Amino acid sequence: MEWIGTEREPVVTIDGFADDAEVLRAAAWQSRFKPIGEYYPGPRAPVPARYLESIGEVLDAVMREFFSCREGGEVLRSYYSMATTPPNELTLPQRIPHTDAYDDRQIAIIHFLGYDDLGGTAFFRHRSTGFETVNSQRVESYHAALDAEFKQHGEPEPAYIGSDSPFFERIHVSEHRYNRALIYRGKLLHCAALDARPNLPDSLENGRLTVATFVKPHLSNRQANPS
Repeated sequence: MEWIGTEREPVVTIDGFADDAEVLRAAAWQSRFKPIGEYYPGPRAPVPARYLESIGEVLDAVMREFFSCREGGEVLRSYYSMATTPPNELTLPQRIPHTDAYDDRQIAIIHFLGYDDLGGTAFFRHRSTGFETVNSQRVESYHAALDAEFKQHGEPEPAYIGSDSPFFERIHVSEHRYNRALIYRGKLLHCAALDARPNLPDSLENGRLTVATFVKPHLSNRQANPS
């Protein structure tokens, strides 16, 4: 586990995350991939139910130890994901870091299932606000600052964000490794670390295959009914 940035947010790394990683790769071949959401630069597909069953025990332990989530959680969504979009076709939201949620508690899990190292996950600080996380209290001021910057300096050119940019500073990179999982709070500004990848394979055999899972922790009785 690493504490990153000035906000000291935890990023937990687990190698050998799934006992049946090869089975999960094989299941991806039977899935129907399509674009889902505006942020991910490529198609996605729901994962089989057995995936969530296979990682449940490890995930619960991590949530208890590192994120103070004692009561388990609800899986909101879980997708196979294939990064395939050429840099010159990226939309504006795909050219800058993003968050997965504005909820302080929601947890994100990125599980690398590709054999080849086609880029890990990078985390960023927004230079003008200093934000490394964006929650419901920060979202309006963050977007107002971005809008002002884009009006003054122009939008980023169509490209994957590099190690740094005029608007963002990269503060940490979690490297790819087959069957490695990264677990962190979804409010962290992040994106796939694809800055040096002009062409991404579009086949499941050798492409950048990951599973992205998002969990909303259950509130404890004390949190749900504060005295």
